[in-house]
Amino acid sequence: SLIDEVAFSRINEAVRIGRNEDRANMKIGGGRYFAGDCRSGFFYEPTVFVDVTPEMNISQQEILGPMVCIMRARNENDVVRITNSSSYGLVASIFSSNVSKAHKLADQLDVGIVNINLPTTHSEPEAPFVGRKDSGSGHIRGGSHSLDPFTELKVVSVNKEN
Repeated sequence: SLIDEVAFSRINEAVRIGRNEDRANMKIGGGRYFAGDCRSGFFYEPTVFVDVTPEMNISQQEILGPMVCIMRARNENDVVRITNSSSYGLVASIFSSNVSKAHKLADQLDVGIVNINLPTTHSEPEAPFVGRKDSGSGHIRGGSHSLDPFTELKVVSVNKEN
């Protein structure tokens, strides 16, 4: 469920833009979800757009809802170009049997979190949660780094010879 009608409307508008303005290929979803116990509230169907290009409006939004845009990339350089062309950079996932190659690719992505062979929602509680560019709130959350804004460092040096 989405938190409120405003969040629901935001997702609905993104889907409308994808279908009508971008003419994106929507494979599934695109509306209110009513099944079972979800008859009331702000439930939205999981929505999948395929063959999306970086120029489309829906690929340049941080949807934060049950919607995904699937894009094709020719090679790793294309993956980096597409990912880094977005004004957002919260989290990315790389799935590969070659973890060394995935690490090299992760170094090139301008995002705050990269998960290798894990979903984008995976989070270690001791790891900081931080976005890049227009993603996130600008504050590091999670792990020991969460205390940094409340900490004031001071260095005191002592000459032990005197």
